[in-house]
Amino acid sequence: MIIPNRLEKILFIAEDIHLKSEISGGVQICTDEYIELLKTIGFEVIVYPVKHTRNIYTRIKIKLGVELYTRYDFKKESEKIVPILLSEKINYVAINQIDFIKITPFLKLATNNKVQIWGLSHGNESGDFLHHIVRGGSNNFFKRLRDISRLGFAVYNESYFFTNFLDAVFSISETEKEINNWLGAKKSVFIPRIFQKRFLDWKPVLGRVGFVGTLNHKPNFDGLKMLLEELNHNQQQNIEVQIIGSPAELGKQLENEYNFVKYLGRLTDEAVENAAKNWAMVLNPVFWYSRGASTKLAQAIGWGIPIATTKAGNRGYVWKKGLLPEFSLPKEVADFIFENSLSEEKLQILANEVKTIATNSPTLTEIAENVKLQLNLKW
Repeated sequence: MIIPNRLEKILFIAEDIHLKSEISGGVQICTDEYIELLKTIGFEVIVYPVKHTRNIYTRIKIKLGVELYTRYDFKKESEKIVPILLSEKINYVAINQIDFIKITPFLKLATNNKVQIWGLSHGNESGDFLHHIVRGGSNNFFKRLRDISRLGFAVYNESYFFTNFLDAVFSISETEKEINNWLGAKKSVFIPRIFQKRFLDWKPVLGRVGFVGTLNHKPNFDGLKMLLEELNHNQQQNIEVQIIGSPAELGKQLENEYNFVKYLGRLTDEAVENAAKNWAMVLNPVFWYSRGASTKLAQAIGWGIPIATTKAGNRGYVWKKGLLPEFSLPKEVADFIFENSLSEEKLQILANEVKTIATNSPTLTEIAENVKLQLNLKW
């Protein structure tokens, strides 16, 4: 094994709000994991935060819903980044999320194609937008035409930049790894989710289940709504659903619509864990393959408590031991909740399996060694 005289440096480009937050969402969690992975691979990570452009023309496009990978001033940012690459002798750049993909031609040209650029995907834009159009987009003909055109441009842009300017694309689900191969990625690397064991002092209230997630993310909201409809069909069961997330108006909407739902708001990480320790199980009702992976599932597994999840919701996860029941239909998930959340004995069996999973996931070191092998890194 070749040991470099110094650590290779990698410039990590990320939106500033994804680097720090009092309340950790899926994007912040995934961003932190990517940084830790790069450090474990052997890089000195130099973080470069960016902000959305304030350009009036671009802001209007965003308002109209016709923007596509245009939320940043790529030329202006590249003029700041290139001197850093040259002065620090940086040979690698990591782009956190694909949203910043259009800076790649500027960096390749300015460095005479000597810098390697990796796209660290949290999920491609096209992955969610397809479902938005097919599963309940606007009924207005012109808006639908706009959205379909936008989807086409999204797929084209992803394929164009993957093929021509990115040296590798990291994906957080096996499904997207193959999609990125189809889009033309030179090297497509799957990065499985990592479990951080934080077993809760679990004292479940029988029949109380909980959901944590972004409510204006269509796959989250629609999946949760579909499950609540199924639970609503059997109200003689003593089931309570607690919901944590934002925006508040959607949480309150569900609370008003279903008398067994209690909306707790958008809570800090500590407050989320305080609520979850009294849940019989965590809900992960994802019923189709949207972008990226359900990063909150890793948090739930780390808690060591039962989980009601789905095949689509489990994408991006691998483990060596332990059984996690998974389903495809909302009724199947509802039946699982009815059959298990009211029994201490059944819940304990399920929790033991989750704890087994939490202690048998790939380690960060194992994932890093696999990445080095796939990208032919010689240290």
